[in-house]
Amino acid sequence: MADTNVRISKTTDPDLVQLSGYYVYLHPKEKNVLKLENPYRVLETNYNTSHTGLDAMVVQNILTKEISIIFEGTQPENNNQDILTDGSLVLSNATPDQYKAAKEYFNEVNNRYGHVDHVAGNSLGGGLANYVSLLTGVPSVTLDPALVPEGVLKESGYSKNKTVNITNYCGLYDPLTLGETAGGYGDRLPGKNIKLDFGISWLKYFASNHTGYVTDEKTGTIVDKVTIGEEGTKSYGQIKFLADYAIPTSVWTGKGLKGSSVGTGQKIKIDKNSMDQLVTAMDTRVLAACKESFSYLRKSIDTVETEGRHLDDRKTTLQFDFDQLLKQNGVTKLMLDMIEADRAQSSIYKKVHPVEALVIEKIRAFLQAPIVDKAFTVIESNLSRLLNPILEIPSCLGNLTAAFLDMEEYLMYIRSHSIPLLVRGVDNGFLDGVVDELKAHYLVIEANNKIVMDDVTNFQTHTRDVRLKMDMVDTAVGNAIKNRTGTIPNAAAMEVTPTIHADCKPSNYLKSGMDIRRRQLEQNYNRFASSTNANLDPILLHIETAAGQVLDLLYEAQIIIKVIKLDVNMIRIPFVSFDNKLRAYISHIDSYLQSAIDTMDHLKKLVNRLRDKFPQIIQAFKPYIELAIFNGTQYEAVILYNKAALSILNSMKMEFQDIAYQLSENQSKAITQLGHHAKRVEKNMSVLIEQVTRGTL
Repeated sequence: MADTNVRISKTTDPDLVQLSGYYVYLHPKEKNVLKLENPYRVLETNYNTSHTGLDAMVVQNILTKEISIIFEGTQPENNNQDILTDGSLVLSNATPDQYKAAKEYFNEVNNRYGHVDHVAGNSLGGGLANYVSLLTGVPSVTLDPALVPEGVLKESGYSKNKTVNITNYCGLYDPLTLGETAGGYGDRLPGKNIKLDFGISWLKYFASNHTGYVTDEKTGTIVDKVTIGEEGTKSYGQIKFLADYAIPTSVWTGKGLKGSSVGTGQKIKIDKNSMDQLVTAMDTRVLAACKESFSYLRKSIDTVETEGRHLDDRKTTLQFDFDQLLKQNGVTKLMLDMIEADRAQSSIYKKVHPVEALVIEKIRAFLQAPIVDKAFTVIESNLSRLLNPILEIPSCLGNLTAAFLDMEEYLMYIRSHSIPLLVRGVDNGFLDGVVDELKAHYLVIEANNKIVMDDVTNFQTHTRDVRLKMDMVDTAVGNAIKNRTGTIPNAAAMEVTPTIHADCKPSNYLKSGMDIRRRQLEQNYNRFASSTNANLDPILLHIETAAGQVLDLLYEAQIIIKVIKLDVNMIRIPFVSFDNKLRAYISHIDSYLQSAIDTMDHLKKLVNRLRDKFPQIIQAFKPYIELAIFNGTQYEAVILYNKAALSILNSMKMEFQDIAYQLSENQSKAITQLGHHAKRVEKNMSVLIEQVTRGTL
């Protein structure tokens, strides 16, 4: 039998995701070997050496010699450069210094080693990788990336119709990409965006849902599974929490699959080597993943059967931190940061308030200079005019502060008055009336669970049989040629007896009962969202108006300063440097004004966008709110097990769809038959997916 110990040695998307979401945060040292699907050696590191906050490591695939730069994501260092960079992506069109430093570092590494084959990163690191990719064409793979600066998109000529070598994996529960998309910034995530179904919509896993991994606080190692359910009951167990594990990939290329493109594109050559890869994938990954999914469904089925009418016995009330939800969105986080005085001093006020003091200081210095005389009457007059708008700014900033405090007060109101709207009519009897149907439905799921598992196992055997048949045909052909006797077998005509198969059974249960409860939850949610939005909008309008007032004053001051600049440029005083100092003073004021204008302009646009997109932002975090409704019940565990199973089943469905496509219409009957079998597995998985989804609120 042929050696089936074949592995994909090429640097894969799952490897780059794990390097980005986990390993780079550990700051491994040079020459360390990182053991993933493929082994990687750390060639060099760049930690805490740049004033911009740029952190990165360079790794090499030991098997293929491919070189990758892994950019580290947001880290709250002493100088907070990463956090400032995150904020500037929303509050400015300019390219932050850390992005520019990433491009410079790429050039250095590329010159040093002669090639860079991949860039990758998570969070801010993903934004850096995509920025470098847009400017250089190097392939980029990211997990939950930050935005690319708007100016860079325009300079690079990027549009949605333009093909770029960028793949972004965005977790379904990732607060960053949920907020970016809902906030209307989705066009600043260039490339192919693939939704990745992993994680848990519990608030305590917010950070892990973003980085893709849960780590042990003491050892720093990956905790691949997290515990759910109530100890001592059937619901108690663990589910896997690994971003790279959730990526549906081609068994032949290791590249991620996207639902809309699976079953299209160029086909690979199906030969003995590619069949070896398929056999290995089935042995080492696909079958194991399916077993994992089926074990989750088994836990879900056992919980429903044993708990019955106690599924929805509530031990706790709905509790979740609404502020915490808002702080995970790029738009609302900046707004909440501005509410806190110490944060505000380092953000908006830092850019606006010092303008007043600076201008007054420069004007006084000018007026007190001994060389000032009647020749400077016009300039002196304009400088006095400049004080008028400048001195009004503090009052307008006070209005802005008051609006921020109103927003803070309203968020407290949401917790006490709006949150209860979510659970109206959702009490201990919520699932009564469907429990019997639920149990009957899960008996059908149990039977179909076994059918799909058997079908996947049979496909594994079928694949091995086809691969063995290929060897037998090759041996027969070799012997016939060597002995010059016998008939040379026709490889295309070879067949492998199709395996016995069964189709998943339909379920006639839960076709209306669960829908009624879904509608109840939907009505509650819509009532909560509408109430929140209606009450928050006037406050946001107040903030937007106050920001506009400050902006008008800054524009007025800028017009005056530009007139002064024209006057000053005509002054030439020999033998002294006073006129040069004066020009420097005025230029300094102008620079400060422009910086303040940029910041306040982006704040006004930010609030306007928040007013427009707030319903979508709340909708984006719906999974967290919905699961919180069932917190403390046995049905919460059923939801989590089902979601974990669905994540794997949907990934495997895509992989089998890709397998079926690659094996279809082959000249070999045996390979075409195997393709038909893959298609049947996909079909059975689709039935099971629909039924599990139907039984999950």
